Amino acid sequence: MAIEDLGEPEAVDLFKQRSESIIGFGAPVANSPDAYKIRHHTKHNHQVAGKAFLEVYEILEDVWGRRYKAEPLGNNMLAVNLMQIPEDL
Repeated sequence: MAIEDLGEPEAVDLFKQRSESIIGFGAPVANSPDAYKIRHHTKHNHQVAGKAFLEVYEILEDVWGRRYKAEPLGNNMLAVNLMQIPEDL
């Protein structure tokens, strides 16, 4: 379970290198003003609404609103590859 790998935080910080199609998720530093709240839909389905983040990094709108499986990245981070085929959840 990906969210458990982060210690089940209530929010996450998002990270991205402009040249990559990967978004990183990490547990936020205490009281981070840039943290995005995690929405818990089911025991194994969690979502983050990061529209402002997507706009800042000029991520194409055709990947918005899709669900992707997060994978452990190391260093207490998760990663989503926007080039993967979205999950049918």
